[in-house]
Amino acid sequence: MNVKIEEDQANELRSLFDEITEEKHGREKEVFSEERRNEKREIDILELPPRKEVHISRGRARLKISRPFIRFILVVIVLLAIIFGAYYYWGDEVFQLMS
Repeated sequence: MNVKIEEDQANELRSLFDEITEEKHGREKEVFSEERRNEKREIDILELPPRKEVHISRGRARLKISRPFIRFILVVIVLLAIIFGAYYYWGDEVFQLMS
């Protein structure tokens, strides 16, 4: 029975020791990751590109419309205007003649 108690105590001590070493190892990882973050934050000002180069690439996104497409849209608008004008002027007479 004495041997069994000693084994239980040894297992408890091992588990406590493992927990302590894991905490230390975790803290070391945290310190290392903080150091890496600090390294990334430090920027050498002399190595930055000129402001002009940075802002040239920030042009507006533009929708390019070709001239034939604009011409097509204008023709459709004019035709719709003519159709609505004719309907307003002659009204239902045109539809009665077709029927």
